[in-house]
Amino acid sequence: MDSFLFKVPPLPPRPEVDAKAAESKSKKQLGSDTKVIVPDEFNKDCRNIEKYLRLVVNHEILGKDKTLHQFLCESEAPFGTNVKRGFMSRLSSKVEEARKGQHKDIDEYFHKQREWATEYTRLKKETSDEMLFRRTCSLVEYEDSNRNLDKAKPNKQQAAEDAKKKADKAYEDCTENARREQC
Repeated sequence: MDSFLFKVPPLPPRPEVDAKAAESKSKKQLGSDTKVIVPDEFNKDCRNIEKYLRLVVNHEILGKDKTLHQFLCESEAPFGTNVKRGFMSRLSSKVEEARKGQHKDIDEYFHKQREWATEYTRLKKETSDEMLFRRTCSLVEYEDSNRNLDKAKPNKQQAAEDAKKKADKAYEDCTENARREQC
């Protein structure tokens, strides 16, 4: 029985990304009593990964794989892929958005348009948040009135039913207003 074997390029060394490894590496290089952390070797790690990818792409069999070509050439993740972004990635993108959002446009017209749009968005969000809060409060009152009706003693049954009807009407009105405001 003939088996088909081919050599896969070796993986590059795994980068040390956690704080414990960085601290250990620093103490090893600078001494055990050091308080300085040696920076990571990001550029070296990138070069190692690039070298590995070149070996894979130039491989006589792996380099011809359509999936590999698609993986290396697509700028977006495939549809349905859950791409996890780390905290630092999300933070840096938010900082970058804020920095660009505060930049004054050289054209006064567009600067005023952006200021107006920013203020409009902020007010719309505030209004929406207030409306959702009012609806949630109304929902809690509605649920409480249902619970109170279930627990009401016979002599307080009518008052509990009235309170339930009032809470039900308030909740329905609030929900209807919320639907209209969302449009």
